[in-house]
Amino acid sequence: MDHMDTDGPLDFEFEDPLLTSDDNVAKRRTKTIGLDDLLTDYFKEQSKVIERQSKRAKALKDHDESGVRQEVMLKSLEECEFKAWDMINEIGCGEEEFTWGMQVFGNQKSAPPLVFPELGSNSLLQSVMNNQVNSLVKLTVDAGEGFFEGLLLNGWFSQLVGRGGRLEKSVAQWIYHLIISVFYSQKEELRTAACKFWCTAVQLDVKDNKQPTGVEWFPSYSDLKTAIEIYGFVPRVPLQGESPSADNDNRGPPDNIQTWIKFTAACCQARGQGCMFLASEAETLLEVIVLLSLDRKLEGFLLLLHDCVQSVINYFTDEEWQAACQSVARSLACRVPKDLNCIRALESIPGISPRANSLRAAVSHQLLHNSFDKASDEEGILSCLIAINMAERECDLFKMYIYLSLAENWLLSTTVLEDKPLICEMWGVYLRHCTCQISHGDLRPYAAKIRAKATYLLHSKTKKY
Repeated sequence: MDHMDTDGPLDFEFEDPLLTSDDNVAKRRTKTIGLDDLLTDYFKEQSKVIERQSKRAKALKDHDESGVRQEVMLKSLEECEFKAWDMINEIGCGEEEFTWGMQVFGNQKSAPPLVFPELGSNSLLQSVMNNQVNSLVKLTVDAGEGFFEGLLLNGWFSQLVGRGGRLEKSVAQWIYHLIISVFYSQKEELRTAACKFWCTAVQLDVKDNKQPTGVEWFPSYSDLKTAIEIYGFVPRVPLQGESPSADNDNRGPPDNIQTWIKFTAACCQARGQGCMFLASEAETLLEVIVLLSLDRKLEGFLLLLHDCVQSVINYFTDEEWQAACQSVARSLACRVPKDLNCIRALESIPGISPRANSLRAAVSHQLLHNSFDKASDEEGILSCLIAINMAERECDLFKMYIYLSLAENWLLSTTVLEDKPLICEMWGVYLRHCTCQISHGDLRPYAAKIRAKATYLLHSKTKKY
């Protein structure tokens, strides 16, 4: 039996030319893997796995810490944002809380029924019916109200009165009630025509200082008072926070209020015809017009109200005005609250005449006098103003702004600064307090407005303090 060579190539290795190479066979035989090599490779792989796990754990830890830091940062930013908004709301919205406007109208009242049976038998209608022209027009006794409405719309009433035609009391009252009462005229054109007629009628022949020819009746103060009471005007202006009881569906003022204002102005402009109102009645009318300017619903009639205020002011004689000015000032100072409404009331008095300036000064002085009970004269009022320390955080700067505005209207609307050097000096001291005690960075409501107004007044070129 042949001896088997264990170290020699196998049978199939002779068939593969690559394996039959001596070099390949030697390499294959010499490459033996020991146990130590396997252990080394194993521990290398384990160290790589441990290293990867360590890096992954560190990355997760860093991510968690970064998320916590980011969450804390976001929370801090939110808190800062909330604090900033609170500060902005406290600074910026404080001034918006103070607004002007008062409700001076309550519920409108029911007007008495409009019944004028004499319209069909008045002389004006009879003269037209007896005229030859009536053969073409063919008016009847029943024409009455419709006939006069046509005359109003066409402007013939003013022509007839101007030419000396007789206007009877019943017709005059009927035309007046068209423009005044709430329920009498729902036609805008008819109401406007009636108002135009009366504004023309009361001013006819003003230059000749005589009454219009043929007009048997003119509206009086009591008629104007009754009309505005029908509109729902409240004689006593409510206190701050109080409002007249009124239903939303029946609350004044009505559309007719503008015709009432126009007619009141026309009556006051016709002072040359005779005393239509007493001085005390004109004082009440002046107060009513100023109070109407405090109703925001009448904000669109601002120019109309200004004209009416000026007409009522000019109604008084020089002898009457001095006492009337002080009386109106005392009444308004008691009826207007000491907030932006008092500034609005002063603005409703147009400063285009010495009388208007004196009234504005009197109202401002009376408001300041009521605010400082201990002040008996001009020096006392300014001393009280100078004694206020506006640098204190508890100081109400809104009230200080009202005081500064009132003092400005009081002193600059008259010649008191020129006539009294001491008052002029004290006024300058007060203005310097307003600029020095309030810093540029003061964020309290109305701080910037006080400082700006005082700086402007202090450096005004028209006044030397």
